[in-house]
Parts: sequence; C-alpha cells; structure tokens
Amino acid sequence: MESDKLSPTFQQAKAEVKLSAMPWFHGKISREMAEQLLNPRTDGLFLVRESTNFP
Repeated sequence: MESDKLSPTFQQAKAEVKLSAMPWFHGKISREMAEQLLNPRTDGLFLVRESTNFP
C-alpha cells in the first residue's frame, strides 16, 4: 500500500491536521445557517459542520 512507504514523521503530521483550521469547516452551526452560507449555490460549494442534535 502507498501509505506504508511514508515516513512515520509524515504520517504523524498528516494525522494532526485540525478540522477547525480548514476553510470549509464551520463547527456547530444550525442547518439554517449552513443553508445561508451555501447561497448562492454554485457547483462544488460545500461546508462541513458539527451536528447540533447528536453531539
């Protein structure tokens, strides 16, 4: 497998990427807020949010 060839340091750094640092991650926002942020709708536009109902 390709990932078996990576150095342990690279694998560790890859695992430490924080979702909160990503521009598409918005944390705990409501569905309504997510829909507002996604307007106007364009192809490929997306965001990731934490569930407000199931922590």
